[in-house]
Amino acid sequence: MRARFLLALIFVVVSGGMAAGDQGNGIPWESLSRGEKELLRRYADSWHTLPYDRQDRLRRSAERLSRMSPQERAEMRQYYRKLRDLPPERREQLKKRADEFRSLPAPEQERVRARYRWYKELPSAERKVLREKWRALPPDERRRIRSEMHNSQADDKMERLKR
Repeated sequence: MRARFLLALIFVVVSGGMAAGDQGNGIPWESLSRGEKELLRRYADSWHTLPYDRQDRLRRSAERLSRMSPQERAEMRQYYRKLRDLPPERREQLKKRADEFRSLPAPEQERVRARYRWYKELPSAERKVLREKWRALPPDERRRIRSEMHNSQADDKMERLKR
């Protein structure tokens, strides 16, 4: 759940929330809760000019943020600052990966999330070894494995990398 939220927040922050299309008249500022208005106060003057899709993404993000504990919010701010400080090329690369992820069918997205959870549950030392092995692979081999992952055939490939 948290990874999904982070991915959504990264997309909104990195892409500037550009909408795919305007839907209706938008979400009235007055319909937002006090907490949402507080979190979105920097958009108060321009809210009515934002496309519906962006308003909706911002509103949903504010709603999720309002349910977070202060510690989770602090972690989110720290993560946002880290993202903001990345070079533009890296931010663009992350945006591209997020776009690729969103283009996957729902079952494939869930497999990717499961692999991510599996990776995050590994002890730190094992994750480090896995990262080093991944980075040591030739670029063509990494592309091949990524391609297989997108074709849902790579769950065992990650296991083989672990060995």
